[in-house]
Amino acid sequence: MRPAGIAILVLAALFMPSRLHAAAADTLDVHTILEQRSTWLDSLLAPESTRLDTVGTASLADSLDRGGAAALRAHAPQTTRAPRRVRTAIRPFQMTTYNRVDGLRLGSGLGARLPGIGSATADVAYGFASHRWQGAALVSLHPFGSGSVDLRPALELGWSDQVLPFGPNQGEYFTSLGALVAGQDRQDYLRQRSADVRATVWRTRRASVALGGFVHDDFSVDASTDFAFMGGGTPIFAVNPTIDAGQTRALFIVAEREPLRRVLGGRIEAGIAGGGLGGDFEYSWQHAKLSFAPLMGGSVVRTSVTGTNTAGSPPVQAVAYLGGDGNLRGYDRLEFAGKRSLVARLDFEWGRDIFAQTGIPIVRRLQLQFIPHVDVGTTWGDARGVAGNRGNLDGAWRSAVGLGIRRNTGYPGIASLRADISWRTDGAGDNPAVWFRVGNFDFGDDD
Repeated sequence: MRPAGIAILVLAALFMPSRLHAAAADTLDVHTILEQRSTWLDSLLAPESTRLDTVGTASLADSLDRGGAAALRAHAPQTTRAPRRVRTAIRPFQMTTYNRVDGLRLGSGLGARLPGIGSATADVAYGFASHRWQGAALVSLHPFGSGSVDLRPALELGWSDQVLPFGPNQGEYFTSLGALVAGQDRQDYLRQRSADVRATVWRTRRASVALGGFVHDDFSVDASTDFAFMGGGTPIFAVNPTIDAGQTRALFIVAEREPLRRVLGGRIEAGIAGGGLGGDFEYSWQHAKLSFAPLMGGSVVRTSVTGTNTAGSPPVQAVAYLGGDGNLRGYDRLEFAGKRSLVARLDFEWGRDIFAQTGIPIVRRLQLQFIPHVDVGTTWGDARGVAGNRGNLDGAWRSAVGLGIRRNTGYPGIASLRADISWRTDGAGDNPAVWFRVGNFDFGDDD
């Protein structure tokens, strides 16, 4: 017998049930000891012996010599996998917001998740100014591959009927509090009924590629409220623009990369609508955004470059716009429109607290951060935009400079308060423009 087998036998003897050990000690017969241990261990090793013994001798020594480690692993305590159970949760205040179309839109929803299979959500909300119910549902499945649910490919099926923002200002910041308190609703809205399908065909922890398609029915909506705690003549009182009502049927591909170490990220999207797909509009689009935020001696230089191209006959809600807080601060929303646009933005988040250096007890506790910023952009190609826009710039650049003032709060859901004071450099319009908001202006990732 090889040394490995002898060692395992010794260990087995040491951990043998006490009644077998006592019987062996009484006889002092080595053969009896081995026989008793053989009977006990062979009963445990029967499945392992059958698999390991290819010559028909299921001897204990041979089994231990050739597969003792595997045998011990096979008979180690096994953890029983818990049965999969559906996990449900309430989604309080889902779809809740405040805007000039719905006024207060109050909503909530439910969610369910089956580990390893997928999840489903259903939400509903009511707009007290628009007097309209709205809803959304999403089913996410993971039918492909294995491994972590977060990393495997996914299939998503969605439906919604709700008021949504359009144009470059959408999704850049939390708007409800600013609209309610300061009267600054600086987005433009449409009503959209949609059915969507999206398949994530490749995914890592920071990157993904997805294919999908959608059917969107768009409708114009009117501003239904002008209520705000402060302010008058501010953007919440503006008339919501009229859009091209109709149905869009499209296919698209999206590639995304989350910021690597919070520094470099990007998103590329391309799609085609109409043609053989049907619908009321026939056009194609390509959109790309690259964000870069390196840390420099305690300060952060946040830079983003965004390009949009459209071809064919897009509806006015899908053309390339320039102007507004989402891409060219200090300019009017949707001021310029074209087939193509290019925008670059830079925010220098200075890492020094100027007031803290003064030593004045009250002033040094203000904890204000000053953020100089610069925006530049242009458009090319004639495209019909919403009423009131000034057409395309034909490659002529427009720019704005400004200063942001931010205070981080540390409260959940309200990470910061920030106001940007911006001056447009073309000599037109009103200077300066003030933009107040809650949360972080993030170019794609949170501060």
